[in-house]
Amino acid sequence: MTPITPLPAEFAFLAGLAGEPTLERAQALTRTSKDVAPLRSWLAEQRRRTVRGLLTSKAADRATLAETMGVAKQTVTVVSCAKPREVELPGRFAALAHLAGEPTLEQAAEVTRTALAARPLLAWLRDERQRTVRALLDGPYDRAEIGTALGVSVQRVSDIAAGHRGPWARGQARGGS
Repeated sequence: MTPITPLPAEFAFLAGLAGEPTLERAQALTRTSKDVAPLRSWLAEQRRRTVRGLLTSKAADRATLAETMGVAKQTVTVVSCAKPREVELPGRFAALAHLAGEPTLEQAAEVTRTALAARPLLAWLRDERQRTVRALLDGPYDRAEIGTALGVSVQRVSDIAAGHRGPWARGQARGGS
């Protein structure tokens, strides 16, 4: 199965979620999809800490950070002035823990690239789950069995197979957490 949306390189460690359609794979895709919002919050906090640390230590100015991160100087200001948050990195994204290191320009750029790749990751997860659920429906499982395995209603199984977004994904599409 080839995904419709390509998996962003920053999340290559999740490539094992693609493959033969099984109930376990559908469950893993669902759990991972639900962890994208906490991941985005964690990435935002790492970016804030990095930018704030570089500005405070005078290791970089707004213009240098803006150029390195590929954003406007105003964005650097907004990021650095954001309210600090205590957020944990979801376990399945442990491969990204290195982004919480000492503030460097390279880290600022990498955290920014990874944060921007979170939306395409969500699209990839959604596409893979849809393809998996469709294949399971074409195979030996009915909607009730799949719904029980995923912890969703029979109607939601139909929605997933049709490509309709769930409430958590609609919030992500609007930019919510």
